[in-house]
Amino acid sequence: MFEDYLQDAHAFYVEGRKKQSDSDERVAKRYYRASVFYANAAMEAFVNQIALSLKRANIVGIDQHTIAYLNDERLDFNHKAGELQRKQEYHPLDEKLKLLIKSYDNTFDFNIQAWGHLHEIKKFRDALVHPRESEDEIDITTYEDNIKKGLFGIIDIMNRVSTTIYRKPLRRKILDLMPE
Repeated sequence: MFEDYLQDAHAFYVEGRKKQSDSDERVAKRYYRASVFYANAAMEAFVNQIALSLKRANIVGIDQHTIAYLNDERLDFNHKAGELQRKQEYHPLDEKLKLLIKSYDNTFDFNIQAWGHLHEIKKFRDALVHPRESEDEIDITTYEDNIKKGLFGIIDIMNRVSTTIYRKPLRRKILDLMPE
């Protein structure tokens, strides 16, 4: 699913750029907002896909508390039953991503540009979802810049995670979606 969302995010980004070059700022922002939402949804779907696959695979070396955390669960010990029980508990995406990366790569540098871009697009999405102003005062070039960097960061981090966990990069058609 994350690949579909990335393709959608890229398509909306491209359409936004076309409308921006046609000086149709209102419609360009519409496409850019859709791109931001799909890009963030892609990252969420990517992490959830990995978390679910780890849960199903029951891989030795990753403890069940880590897998539960990645799957928005918490393990509690039930004294009466004498067993661990899973309870739903939301965990922030960036924290799940950090835990996932650290579980497989203790040398990962969280100061890289792509990681910063990932956080910037998340903050930008949050600002769009929870606006503080009654009108959209965000400059069109701010939209374009945030999405360009955000798509780059999301795809780059996904590729690094895929290479680390699965020992293979994302498919070429996904890597080609990275804005230049």
